[in-house]
Amino acid sequence: MKKTIYIQADENDGDYLSNECTVGEIEIEAIKKVAKAIASFEPYTSNSNGFEMTHSHNFPTGDCLRTDLGEKSPEELYVDSGLCTLEEFEIFKDLVPYGSYGVHTIRCVELRPVVEVENLLTT
Repeated sequence: MKKTIYIQADENDGDYLSNECTVGEIEIEAIKKVAKAIASFEPYTSNSNGFEMTHSHNFPTGDCLRTDLGEKSPEELYVDSGLCTLEEFEIFKDLVPYGSYGVHTIRCVELRPVVEVENLLTT
């Protein structure tokens, strides 16, 4: 059974982006595994240039990823730690909305059944 995946991400202090698309069974299993990994995210600290930094972003990408401050990429957080495979991660990452500067936090991941849609207006 096909479903739609809805992902909402934070790009900048409450500026939310979302993406929704239809996915098949193979994608659904990968999405579930990565979403479970993201749900288990815990803030962590790093020491950068003599300063201890606490990082609370669960999916930093683009300019939102602050490697200069010791922040880890999503690949480091989830693939390198063994919480998901690179293939599962790539399936999920391709569905994540991306702002002008990337995103930093996944706020919501929902699987929704595909329902009949009645198109009332298309321009």
